[in-house]
Amino acid sequence: MNTPTKVEAPTLGSSAMLVEFSVSLPTATKKDRGATADITIHNNADSNAATVNKKLFAQSKDLAETRKLVGDTRNHLHYARTLPWGDNGARLLTTENYFEYNHQMSNSEHQFWQHVDSFCDNYTYEVAKAQASLGDMFDPNDYPHVEEIRSKFAWRLNYTPLPSAGDFRVDIGNEAQQQLRDDYDKFYGSQMQKAMNDLWTRLYDRLTKMSERLTTDGEHKHKKTFRDTLVTNLVDVVDLLQTCNITKNTQMENMRMDLEDTLRGVTPDALRANESLRINTKAAIDKAIMELPSLGI
Repeated sequence: MNTPTKVEAPTLGSSAMLVEFSVSLPTATKKDRGATADITIHNNADSNAATVNKKLFAQSKDLAETRKLVGDTRNHLHYARTLPWGDNGARLLTTENYFEYNHQMSNSEHQFWQHVDSFCDNYTYEVAKAQASLGDMFDPNDYPHVEEIRSKFAWRLNYTPLPSAGDFRVDIGNEAQQQLRDDYDKFYGSQMQKAMNDLWTRLYDRLTKMSERLTTDGEHKHKKTFRDTLVTNLVDVVDLLQTCNITKNTQMENMRMDLEDTLRGVTPDALRANESLRINTKAAIDKAIMELPSLGI
């Protein structure tokens, strides 16, 4: 791999922002002390050797779909469309990606509250199902009033401006202010490098996965199978090379254009049916891997 192009620390207040996403859900499991004692005593075990946790809403479809929605939103939207920044959970979102990101997050939030409404509207029935499911482990004290349950659901999405070293305005003297600015510029540059390296790493993962799947196995030239997402996942990352290239890295832009040319007209079905396309695409993918910057990957 080639030596990576050095990332400078430009002023990005107009091209990026920070976004924080978090969700709260009610506790869905609880330790059953009686069942735990029964298990340990029956097996002549120490009282701390095992724990029996009961699922309070094991039969709730709405709660299960809520958890799945949250997981999908976090992994396939929030993490996929943003870049790492700092250690406090905030992530970098480019203004170019903001409108589509915000639109999709709004749709997810709408679905989230629909599931919550349905769960709370049917709360009495959910508790009855839990009683039937848990049998002697059911304890009505584990199920508070529906309004208390509703208060445990929360969806938080916060956007904040990306700070710059010029935001230091404390009255500590010019020399100290300059030191703060210098320290922040150093931090700023390292975080930008981390964000850009995250893009390169995502691309490397997608490229190596495609190269491996397009390799033919054995003397009989057996083709490996792959899902359609092998192509779409790479296309998604290539799109990010444009919308998230906030440092205007020419190496990244050249890589994006080359990969767009490589993937033009390439579909999963075409790769499966056309041996020549498969071979040529793999060769182009392998060439791109060799041209990636060295990031210790």
